[in-house]
Amino acid sequence: MSYTEDIAQVQATMRWVSEVDPYPEEFVMHGLTWSSLPGVFPSTITSGTEVFSHIVCPDPGETFCEVGCGSGVISVMAAMQGKAQVTALDINPAAIDNCRVNAERHNVTHRMTCLVSDLFSEVPPSSSFDTIFWNVPWGLAEPSYQYVNDLERAVFDPGYSLQRRYMTEGRAFLRDGGQQLLGTTDIGDIELLNSIAAEADLKLQEVARVRRIEVNQLMTYIVYRVDEG
Repeated sequence: MSYTEDIAQVQATMRWVSEVDPYPEEFVMHGLTWSSLPGVFPSTITSGTEVFSHIVCPDPGETFCEVGCGSGVISVMAAMQGKAQVTALDINPAAIDNCRVNAERHNVTHRMTCLVSDLFSEVPPSSSFDTIFWNVPWGLAEPSYQYVNDLERAVFDPGYSLQRRYMTEGRAFLRDGGQQLLGTTDIGDIELLNSIAAEADLKLQEVARVRRIEVNQLMTYIVYRVDEG
């Protein structure tokens, strides 16, 4: 299935989010209160954060790495529920600040490492994880697309180059028997994702599918495991 969103409409939504004033300082998810900082993609704007946090929670004692952690809900929940050692990554410094605030708010700072990182660029090469996860920006922009602000990094992936890097670069950080997960929706270009995986001698194995009614459409959230081809 090809990408179906109107890019101009998504751009307008991100502009609107960036101009909200005063910005909501808190939101509630999973019965818990979370801090929300300006300049960070809102965890409540779609159901993705809530859906994926149920699916990817690690087993007790495992190591967990989240790319694109945003406000930190998924990473903090992994540290809380799975008692996991968590590495949370985001290219947006405001997101890492937000993640740290929520880790402190929910008393899991001792289990978490939060890094400003372009995918895995700041992860020590010796690191390895039982589970790696990214709720990817499924918006397919042209390869030459230039981001207007950091919020757009959460929704657009020019030419799906970032998802290509995620699939290939992430393999080096998996423990034996570990899993690399990719969260997306049926709005994204699933055919292109599968082609990218195949080009890298990888394959996408669907492990979960959840349908949700969003504001003006039916969304299907999908988690794929990235396996060797």
